[in-house]
Amino acid sequence: MHVPMLAIEVQTHDVEVRTALALAAATQCPVTIENVGGASGIGRRHLAWARAAAAVCGGTAQGALGMSTLEFEPGAVASGQHEVAIGVGRSAVELAWVVLPAALTAPGAVDVLVRGATHTVDAPGAGWLVRSLAPRLETLGRSVTAEVEQTGFAPGSGKLRLRVGAVGETAHGYKAAEGAVVLVAHLTAAVGEREAAQLAQAGFACRVIEAASSSPGNAIALDVLDGKRREVFTACGQRGVSGAELVETQLARACAWRESGADLSCESGDAWLVALALGGGGEYTVPGPSPNTARIAEIVEKFIDVEVSLRVDGSLTRIEVRP
Repeated sequence: MHVPMLAIEVQTHDVEVRTALALAAATQCPVTIENVGGASGIGRRHLAWARAAAAVCGGTAQGALGMSTLEFEPGAVASGQHEVAIGVGRSAVELAWVVLPAALTAPGAVDVLVRGATHTVDAPGAGWLVRSLAPRLETLGRSVTAEVEQTGFAPGSGKLRLRVGAVGETAHGYKAAEGAVVLVAHLTAAVGEREAAQLAQAGFACRVIEAASSSPGNAIALDVLDGKRREVFTACGQRGVSGAELVETQLARACAWRESGADLSCESGDAWLVALALGGGGEYTVPGPSPNTARIAEIVEKFIDVEVSLRVDGSLTRIEVRP
């Protein structure tokens, strides 16, 4: 049966392009994405996301560097093993989210090796994917795991492994634990020790890990539990930001989320919106929608027959996805 091609004009955020490609692959709905990259046009990252989406569904993508239109024609989602990659220094976590929705719709088991930086300044770190998003996706009924096979700080590259079990395969039931992890690579031991001491002072049991990354780097991850709620906050060190500032910022984020009573952080909420739409609906709260939430909701409604509502609920925002 012929499926009409959707036409979507994105604004300035790449998350719109990733969401459209992920949903096109997951729903087998072809899409034309306009205004990709804004004034700069299509970049290598956009082409890498499109190739990855095509890889897991046997699809095709048409677009060229500097142009503004990207056409994506999906095929049937394929079980089995896949390998996808993004350019040097680009986020493997963002790339993983492009292929995960399609993997969740496959009839059989899916194993995807994702090559790219596991820790970057402008995207959630691998710890968020491994210990927050993947375990949460298991609540939809499929076995979902993610693991870091090789740490890679930007501008280097690493490896993530995604596994989605076959329909009916028992979920693993991830056991969450509160704590903190400090990653360091090719830096003095004092960097990790200072950050660990600061985290311990805030009440987090902390591990310092010397990562085998080809590029130097530093990252932290806070695993926060509050009753049945859990969340992971990550950050990657960058030039001009001290280790103390890096830790303090994430402690403040974790504290604000814990005190808010929200189900999810804003970052997790945006990913969960897509997952719930594919999984039949549901609702949750976030401290406040991210700048991208409303646009993601619009794109979701174009691909899937659901209604997404965002409404203020006291100090929180309640997001409902209804079939």
